Amino acid sequence: MNEKEMLMEKKKTFVKLNRSDFLLLFSNDIVPMNQVMTVRFKTKQSVDEVRSAARYMLSMYPRLRALIVPTLFCYRFQILDDQDPRVDILFNDAFRVKRNVEYGTEEFARYRRELMNEPSLLESRFGVKFHFLPDDPNPDLMVSFNHVIGDGMSMIIVINSLMEYLNGKRPALLPLDNPSMKPVVLEKNPLKIPLQLLKSYILQGKESKRNKEDKIIEMTKSPADFFTTVNAYNKPFRFDLKPIQSKAKELGFSVYILTSTALALSILRHTSEDRGDTVGITISFDMRPYFGETRPVIGNYLKATVLRARRKYFDRPLELMKDLHEQMEAYRMRLERKEILFPWMIEELQKVIGRKMCAQFVRGAKRSKLFRVTCQFTTLGKMDFLNAHGEKAQLCALIPGTAHFNPFIGMGPIEGAIQSFCSYQESDYTPDEMKALYVNFENELQRLMDLKP
Repeated sequence: MNEKEMLMEKKKTFVKLNRSDFLLLFSNDIVPMNQVMTVRFKTKQSVDEVRSAARYMLSMYPRLRALIVPTLFCYRFQILDDQDPRVDILFNDAFRVKRNVEYGTEEFARYRRELMNEPSLLESRFGVKFHFLPDDPNPDLMVSFNHVIGDGMSMIIVINSLMEYLNGKRPALLPLDNPSMKPVVLEKNPLKIPLQLLKSYILQGKESKRNKEDKIIEMTKSPADFFTTVNAYNKPFRFDLKPIQSKAKELGFSVYILTSTALALSILRHTSEDRGDTVGITISFDMRPYFGETRPVIGNYLKATVLRARRKYFDRPLELMKDLHEQMEAYRMRLERKEILFPWMIEELQKVIGRKMCAQFVRGAKRSKLFRVTCQFTTLGKMDFLNAHGEKAQLCALIPGTAHFNPFIGMGPIEGAIQSFCSYQESDYTPDEMKALYVNFENELQRLMDLKP
């Protein structure tokens, strides 16, 4: 071992996985949990510029240089030093240029699908990839972000920094984030934790009792009993952001509540009663704001819950909106009051069960039809800040595609225009079904837009 190798050995940095990291790690053994964001430029960018920006992201965010390594009982991240020769070798594998492919073609869709389903070899490769397609009139950069490395918010943060770099700025290099969720889950006073756990247990029990009779709808008429490859569909949304915002404000709700109500009603309208009485929509809350001054940046800091849109409100959309709003705010208050300790501890126990056994449980749940979720739905929020760094690099669209066990549906607005997107299991759904879903969604939103308070 030469002097440089000895220095690198001393600089080894290891970080534990939090409960979300581990959950996503064993999920990778079932479906590669790749989040692929298509970043569409309205300005021309050279290959060298984009490559330099992508490499700087690895320097800026240490977690992007992570590899998974086993411990005696679990796994952890090894964060490679930025000067480690392996970083440039692995970056050369992660950054690729694809020539003569234009957005909207079958070849483009096929290439994105391959990237979404690429095996996640996190023990030997980085979890982030940059694939640049420079020959379209609007060059495309596909940023693939394995969910173990970070959540969707992490990917947006990285893309924002990349846009800064492309506009001539050099964002400061950041320290490694602590992945622990304990600051936002546990009371600071250890003496309060037993009572906190009891209260969380009681609340969880009440919620389970309240929801146990719900029959969750699956959108597919013929669900498979296995997981397979994932594909994505996207299209410009019929509505711009401003009228949706105006209508939501008029009705007294958020854009998310208005659009998720439209989605739920469209599913209920086209699903017979014998297939279920409740649309279960997964919503994720970003936990970063609850960290205070120690707010982390890159990692998995989301907490999810399921909003339940019940068929009994089908003819009363305003009451459905109110019910969904109340469900969402009740869960938000649980997060603020640190009342999620019991489910968090159950998820922590998954590490004891082990990676392979947890994956088997999920496969078994799919075979036994025990999944109690219809889909996941997200509104990314206004992405205009990505274009606030200068005129040299500007975006015209941002289109996510996320591998998931259930359909992942969302809307991404930038400069007022909305791109709608959906990722789905190909064993359960066809492209035509996804297209029909969005037609129904838009039609239902039109009905809500015509609604009077």
